Amino acid sequence: MSFTIADIRNNENLIVQHIQLAFFRFHNRIISELSVNTLLTPVELVAQAKRIVPNHYQHMLINEYIKRIILPEEFN
Repeated sequence: MSFTIADIRNNENLIVQHIQLAFFRFHNRIISELSVNTLLTPVELVAQAKRIVPNHYQHMLINEYIKRIILPEEFN
């Protein structure tokens, strides 16, 4: 679902909201997958998700975004 905000200065907020929603959904999916495949307590499930989700975000930033915006010789 996509919405356009009438004031174009606020459109970046919509992008941020969608990114945030994607990470909420990813976090919930991680918890769902871990709860099926492990015997972790609810507190342990949340702790694992809190570790996994930021690691994936950092991996995406380094391996997808940063590599695209800087020169290859600067990356190493």
